[in-house]
Amino acid sequence: MRIVGIALALVMMIGLARPASAEGDPRPAIWEFLTVERYTQALLQVGVIALRDQVDFTYTDISADFHSSTMSMHGLKIYPPMPWPAETPCVISAERATITGANPAQWDTLRLRLALYGATATPSCLPSPVDQQVVAVGMDQIDLNRFEVEIAYTVGPARLQMTTHVSMAELAAVSVNLDFDYFSVKQEDDVVALLSAASVSIEDLGLWEKAKPMLPPEMTDPNAVAQLIQAGLTEALNEANPGPAGPQTLPADQQEFVASAVREVRRFVTKPGTIVIEAQPDHPVFINADIAEDFPGLFEQLKPRVSNRASSRVALINTAKLRAAMNAPEMLSDDERRSIGLALITGVGAPKSATDGRALLAPMAEAGDGVAALAIAEALAIDDPAAAYRLALQAGMSQTAGATRLLDDLEKRLTTGEVLQLQGEGLTPPSDDAFASLSAMRDQAVGYLSGVGNRRSYKRSMFWASLAAATGDAAAARIIADIEDRMRYRGAAAATAWRAEADDAGRQALAAWLDKGLAAKFATMR
Repeated sequence: MRIVGIALALVMMIGLARPASAEGDPRPAIWEFLTVERYTQALLQVGVIALRDQVDFTYTDISADFHSSTMSMHGLKIYPPMPWPAETPCVISAERATITGANPAQWDTLRLRLALYGATATPSCLPSPVDQQVVAVGMDQIDLNRFEVEIAYTVGPARLQMTTHVSMAELAAVSVNLDFDYFSVKQEDDVVALLSAASVSIEDLGLWEKAKPMLPPEMTDPNAVAQLIQAGLTEALNEANPGPAGPQTLPADQQEFVASAVREVRRFVTKPGTIVIEAQPDHPVFINADIAEDFPGLFEQLKPRVSNRASSRVALINTAKLRAAMNAPEMLSDDERRSIGLALITGVGAPKSATDGRALLAPMAEAGDGVAALAIAEALAIDDPAAAYRLALQAGMSQTAGATRLLDDLEKRLTTGEVLQLQGEGLTPPSDDAFASLSAMRDQAVGYLSGVGNRRSYKRSMFWASLAAATGDAAAARIIADIEDRMRYRGAAAATAWRAEADDAGRQALAAWLDKGLAAKFATMR
């Protein structure tokens, strides 16, 4: 019956693909409609309908680029619900909006980024009385120089990063950043997370000067505003804390926070600029549904502060050290060269200049520094996978974290013949100690197979596994099977290259078995 069903399905498909009869004009085959573009368009339509369940919006045109995971909307109008009452609805318009997902090659990352270009918003999108002040100064719309929202979730480590940037021309710019080392949603929407950093930054771009003439005199007096802030924050913290209330009963860390807020507000009223509220805990803070019950403990861990600039979340390279690295690297220590080289390659801590970074790290990599070797390998992975593989092999020998991941990734970009050739470069003869015991030989097979502690070599791993398996060791036999499984279904060229290597490994193993009398040795040990 199964064969009959398959046959019927094939007949129907052929019938659909061909004109039903000679009547009328020829009809296109169904295959012309089964394209990636049409499926993508259908998914977009479903996504748009689903998204309207959360927010109302319209657009005049939509397109998608599957290869860059980007969807573009033109003539977009968004009607978001606002958490405050307004006489007129909030409307956000954009000439162009892009929604970008993760790179298809980054299968372990979920990413969503929304960006608006040529965007405007109605004053009702701002809370009262700011919306009234905007209208009073003659602004019938707010020009959004920049509007971006990005959420990135790395599945493996469960890391979540959320950023929002909104810049309103001649008014203010607001940035919000949340960074979780771990984020998970359990049953009943309970959240379990490790918060590593959080910040809110507000920069005045002219709003204060526009609003000041309409404010009561006490709201423009630095001391009066500072007193209001101190009283308001103290009251709010007292309500959150258990026990008696009062300014003097606040814990020392909360008093320090209030003092920093008062100081920065007084400064802002005197000379408008930027106010940053941020939490920079010494260690990631555990967050769950019950954490609010211990507010003083949570506050102490988060260490919130108010300042006029965001603290740097990365170690910035000292200017003098960076100049020395460019002109006289021999004057720096290995640790300094390594840190500066990594900063230049990654662009974190110094402007990215991969060529200079590689030049700085290359001598260290040649000397056996695994961190330096891996950093250069990462930089070369796309443009020169063979060179990157050599360096990743070296990093694996020094047990550098991340080396085996890169080796696996690069082997997808290289042919099996290239991989085997690169693995054979620089191999040293086996040491006599490795023949001392069955476990020693098995460890050698595992080390060469994984590339951790040894230079990855499938041929050398086969050599040691063959010796151990000859004694009846099941674990060694499993290693041989793993290597053979890796080599299957990779084409004729790969099979030919591997068979030559495997045959040679077998001959070498047989020679070692005879020369070292391993049969007698292991028979005696039984």
